Amino acid sequence: MRLALVLVVSTLIFSMLYAKLYHDHIVERELRRSNTIIGQIGQTVSSSSSIATYLNDKDLAVEVINGLVSNDVISSAAIKSEEKWLAQSVGFKPQNATIIKLNHPFLLSEIVGEIYIQPNSVFIEQSARDIARSSVQTLLVVIIPILIIFTVVTHFIVTKPLSNLSSQIARVIPGAPLNLVVPKGHESSEIGDIANNTNQLIAKTASMFEQERQLRADIEILEKRFRLMFERSSSPTLLVKDKGEVILANDAACDLLAGMAIDLDEYFPESFGRYCKTPDILYTFTEHTLELNQPTQSEFEFINPMTEQPVWLSVIMLRVESSGQFYLQVFLSDITLRKTVFQELNKKANRDKLTGLYNRHGTEIKNQRVVR
Repeated sequence: MRLALVLVVSTLIFSMLYAKLYHDHIVERELRRSNTIIGQIGQTVSSSSSIATYLNDKDLAVEVINGLVSNDVISSAAIKSEEKWLAQSVGFKPQNATIIKLNHPFLLSEIVGEIYIQPNSVFIEQSARDIARSSVQTLLVVIIPILIIFTVVTHFIVTKPLSNLSSQIARVIPGAPLNLVVPKGHESSEIGDIANNTNQLIAKTASMFEQERQLRADIEILEKRFRLMFERSSSPTLLVKDKGEVILANDAACDLLAGMAIDLDEYFPESFGRYCKTPDILYTFTEHTLELNQPTQSEFEFINPMTEQPVWLSVIMLRVESSGQFYLQVFLSDITLRKTVFQELNKKANRDKLTGLYNRHGTEIKNQRVVR
């Protein structure tokens, strides 16, 4: 509808401009033609007028004047000899009159008088405008049917096929296979090319959607496996952003830290340092790990605020990178039992069982430490 409206409006505007120019051209042409006719009429009666002027025959001059005035394109006329006016029509005015020189009937080089012809400007202009108006009407009668035919042809050849394609495209479901039907008669036209190219685009899009679905399914399977390995692992594990936000913690880590009253919502390592006997070493250890690209391991002693008992944790940290973001993988291990057993064995090896004093082996080790 918009295309048809644009065609109609643009054609009407063009027709009006062309009709105005054509009208003015016809008027100007008819005015020139009337002036030519007046000159021809004057030349036609010049012979009779020359004789009337040469003989001073007023009756003949009046007949010539009456013959001129009887023509619609002439409003008034007059014949003048060298001495006087021989004849004049009613209302004659010499202003703007066409003057034709009258030669001697026998001596053509001698002028014996003049014919004054006043054109009927009102009739000439009206006649010219009537002719121009009729020509413009004929032009419009030709243009309007052509415009209607052109609009109808455009509707069936362009507008309707494009509307059909638009309706088919509106029914396309992303990722679903669908072929657009090429409008009849447009198998080799630009509209047919649009339909074929759109079908290729739909096929490629469906293929990409299928690949994306398969990739998403594979990722979901891998994610489930990773979560199963991570969450069910017996080793307490944390995943920490470089700024200290704990974003992942498996069940073992949650159980261990809950028993030590460490809140995972707090930032690492400050949440651990609150109960660590050597927090400065823990912070330095963490910063050092972030600067390196290799695993680091150390052991730290904590005080469990719930039991007031010491807890020893083995801490392994590893810096990892993903999409330009650095993370810390923190692996925890409760080594309290091992430390307790080690301390008991060390005590038995270095102290007397009855007195509790250093034995010979313990004294030697203490002296070596003093010397160092």
